[in-house]
Amino acid sequence: MALPVTLYRWDDPGAPQLTNRTPADIIAVLKACLVDGYGDKLPAGWSVEFEDVATNQLVVRNNQVVGSGGFLHLYPYSDNNAGSDLAMVAAQNIPSLGTYTNKGQRYLIDTYYAQNIQWWVAATTRGFYFQIMDNRYASAVGSSNREPGVFVGDFESTLPNDAGQFIVAGNTTVDMTSASALSGFFYNDGTDYFAKIYDTDGSANFTTSYKLVSQGIMSRTVDLAGTPGDHGLQHWLQPSFFSTLSHALDNNSVSVIQSNTRPMLRGKFPGLLLSSFGGYSDKNWPVIEQFDGQDYVGIRNGFNVYKWLNLVEWYV
Repeated sequence: MALPVTLYRWDDPGAPQLTNRTPADIIAVLKACLVDGYGDKLPAGWSVEFEDVATNQLVVRNNQVVGSGGFLHLYPYSDNNAGSDLAMVAAQNIPSLGTYTNKGQRYLIDTYYAQNIQWWVAATTRGFYFQIMDNRYASAVGSSNREPGVFVGDFESTLPNDAGQFIVAGNTTVDMTSASALSGFFYNDGTDYFAKIYDTDGSANFTTSYKLVSQGIMSRTVDLAGTPGDHGLQHWLQPSFFSTLSHALDNNSVSVIQSNTRPMLRGKFPGLLLSSFGGYSDKNWPVIEQFDGQDYVGIRNGFNVYKWLNLVEWYV
């Protein structure tokens, strides 16, 4: 079912700001985008399940009709000071604060630099992407350090009724204790595992061995200018598939090639395309291109733009 996308930005009229750069500021941004809306922008359609204002904790849930009804717990990892880490934890169920069923890894995100005050969220009722940016850089590629991003929500599974589809996906599969290692948005894709993903059958079995299938498409660590047209080239695009090693076995000792609980090709990220061309370092963000008649925004990663996010519809 195709779901409309809304792009929320720090420079929208009435948008919440990361003025104090605290975890509570980040929570306020996400709550405004997902639940409350602001200015003339409607919320994405998520709901609040728990909120503890005194401890700056929030649990939100994606839509239960068109989505999985997955839970996201947001809270300050250590304190609510400027630049401190915000914890993000996905779970199949959170019956009370701090109690989880099929808990994902703890992902941390922060506003490390004083200039980390710009942000954007692209969201539907099922999932969202979020990135914090450095306001010293107008470039479409931004800074090569500390512009962290994350996907939260339902990925598009290769199997219907996948009970493990609600995730927090970043650059780790383990519980983080510091956000200091973060750089760009899915910066190490193709080489690093990105999430703790539970099996499709709703059991407590999980794997941390899925990688984005992008290695060899193009180099993400070379600063490149121009558009494909400037170089006599064009975009060759592929969906953001992720898979595990073909020789792996699932929890029932079945080859993942034949598994229906932990399939080798598990799914893709909604609305996200990977291009054979990386460039745009001489362009300003946001850089917008049209593919198949729909607008896509280039995602910053510090060197070149080769990830493109659909701004019209996901889960098609």
